[in-house]
Amino acid sequence: MPKRRQLLLGLTGLAGCATVVEPKAPAQPRDALEVAYDIVRTRLPDSAGRVWALFHVHAAHGTGIAYACRAIYGTGYLLDALGIEPEELERVFTLSTDATSYSSTLEAVHIFEHRLSPERAEAAFDAAVETLSNGGRIEGLGFSAAEVMVGTAERLLAAPTPRIIASLPSGEVVGAIQLVGTGGLPRRREREAMVFGVTNPQNGALGFSVPATISRADAVITLNGAADARVLFTAVSTDPQQAEIDAQWITDHVNDALTIDLEIAELRVLGPYLFRAEKNRVVSELAVSRDEAEWVVAMARTFMPGG
Repeated sequence: MPKRRQLLLGLTGLAGCATVVEPKAPAQPRDALEVAYDIVRTRLPDSAGRVWALFHVHAAHGTGIAYACRAIYGTGYLLDALGIEPEELERVFTLSTDATSYSSTLEAVHIFEHRLSPERAEAAFDAAVETLSNGGRIEGLGFSAAEVMVGTAERLLAAPTPRIIASLPSGEVVGAIQLVGTGGLPRRREREAMVFGVTNPQNGALGFSVPATISRADAVITLNGAADARVLFTAVSTDPQQAEIDAQWITDHVNDALTIDLEIAELRVLGPYLFRAEKNRVVSELAVSRDEAEWVVAMARTFMPGG
């Protein structure tokens, strides 16, 4: 029997008992938020605490929420240098280790997902580098990057994707490269306008004392119509019993913060609000007006770097 015929018969026999391997689905691109966490994590462990906020700027257009991201240290200054208006932003994410120390402004990661054309984005980047240059451009990365001075902070400005401009800690070239393969920031869920969060706040991330039993907390602000909004608050405690204690602590401190002492009387700005325990969590769902929601955003903003 010819060798070629023997080979074909052999392969035919093997085909009957071969295991079919399904091709792997292509990996989904990481979102830029995950990369931002990795960048900060290489500098300080998660146990040190984190403060972060995600602004859905375009969705909140026409409200104070759309402008709140400019108040975080360096972001307004940088957006002015880029010449980017709030209506040209899709969303903004900012992450740092705490809200009060100057070092947190140096370690912070700010990611701007914009709606600019490629030509407009390139011109915006060039304008910012010309205004803020602190050592010139970094060549050979395959995308625009430059060391800049934002206020008094040395930063790395990068445009790793057509839709992202990032302000990173100075020298963070590896982090900028990691952003190349991302699919942008997390998309808006339902009617979200802003999400604010803190992890390990007991380590001073917010600049004031927080019970050690609270490991994380976040607040989601949604816009429900022309005049209504909702704030959904969640904090994680150690167990159901401790959650009851923490709920009372949060209720007292939030309502105290919303009350102004006028000496002859007390003026309550918002509330009062009640926080309750659900298993090992402290939760509250607050129905507020748009104006009240913007006041809540203003308060949350003070807990961001330089806010």
